[in-house]
Amino acid sequence: MELLKKYNKRGSWYTDYPPLGLWEQKVSDEEYKTALTEFSVSSGDKPVFLYIHYPFCPKQCYYCMCFSEVSRSHKKSQEFLNHNGREVDMLNKLFEKNSFKPNIRKIHYGGGSPSWLNQEEFDILDEQVSRLADKSNLEEIAIEVDPRTVTPEMMRHYHEKGINRISFGVQDFDPEVQKAINRIQPYEMVERLMSPEMRKLFNRGFNFDIIYGMPKQTVESFRKTIQQCIELSPDRLGVCILGWRPDIFKHQQKINESDLPNFEESTEMQLESMEMLLAAGYERIGIDHYAKPDEDLAVTKRQDKLHRSAMGYNPGDCVDMIGLGPSAMNRMQNYYFQKEYNIRRYNELVDAGKFPVFRGYKLNKDEQIRRDIMEKIICYDRIDFDEIEKRYGINFKEHFEYELNSFGELIQDGIIELSDRELTVTPTGTLFHRHVCTVFDELLRKGKGYKHARDSA
Repeated sequence: MELLKKYNKRGSWYTDYPPLGLWEQKVSDEEYKTALTEFSVSSGDKPVFLYIHYPFCPKQCYYCMCFSEVSRSHKKSQEFLNHNGREVDMLNKLFEKNSFKPNIRKIHYGGGSPSWLNQEEFDILDEQVSRLADKSNLEEIAIEVDPRTVTPEMMRHYHEKGINRISFGVQDFDPEVQKAINRIQPYEMVERLMSPEMRKLFNRGFNFDIIYGMPKQTVESFRKTIQQCIELSPDRLGVCILGWRPDIFKHQQKINESDLPNFEESTEMQLESMEMLLAAGYERIGIDHYAKPDEDLAVTKRQDKLHRSAMGYNPGDCVDMIGLGPSAMNRMQNYYFQKEYNIRRYNELVDAGKFPVFRGYKLNKDEQIRRDIMEKIICYDRIDFDEIEKRYGINFKEHFEYELNSFGELIQDGIIELSDRELTVTPTGTLFHRHVCTVFDELLRKGKGYKHARDSA
């Protein structure tokens, strides 16, 4: 507990490096086209991940840090679909010009609440995606589902359209917590959507998102939520702390700060949930994820293929990502891009025939090396110096002389161990991945500092 207090300071979680808040704004459509063209020429048959961000939710959850707009208007859904279809056509036109067909192997529908789309609207979205991706070639199609906006009938329709993984936004099962965050969804509502029939339909599994540190939560109530999760037996769980930034997310001001658990209580929730999930047979996947031993994340971690990005942990088969829709993330080799947050501005750019990019970043070689090192820390708890030297043609000790001389305190606190050819994160240190990554953050050391991604969005 004392170490957790000592290192309890705001900073990046390094889901991407450089962090999103440091990407350059006012990136042009031409720069995005250049990146897509380079990707077309050099990526060959590499598997690609396609992400579609549907930005609307019928109701505001007070804890939320995702980009969304509250609307129950299906007219706005139609506007989204119209512009998404145009963006798909723009991509196809550019790829055809370069005689390239992306090898899309996985698709994720995120948001917002994509499960708010009705059957007719979802079929339009499915048809648009089919123009870009060969659905017969897909390994996985996942969708984020708000249990309040979906029925078993719609779940069956998802299956008919090829969806084989469901991600539920559970957050917490306690009625008082749900009331405090404006998200009432009883345990029975989720249980009904995970019947034996549904488990057979979605053979890639079910994911749960769980949050601790939320209003009205107690150690005891969160213990019960985790036990209920174990009873429902999802294949993966993300167990993350509440991102409390009411200065940025104005709807979070509807949460009474006095209702939030204190640091000690939140930490106890984190540690106890870890113990409970491990005892139930789940394996810990990095910072904040858990998976069953036969699930893809656990299997690929044992095979040294695991990867982490802004979309969380993945099996490492689709590192490059193309994103569609407002705020969607893109990662193509040494390029990052994010689409416009502002829906009006997003639509205007698409209507003008331009890719609606808001910000981006092109990594130099050193930044690519540092990104790789941080992924090794977050996924595998170690850095093999020989592996990095062979991959990038550097002398690790010379290249990172400053960093290797900066680990004194982390070594003294038992967070890492440093040998002649390897850095290892200790079992205790697995609670401090981002603090180890910070040592390799040269941009931070040079004064760029930590900046929240939405500070200027």
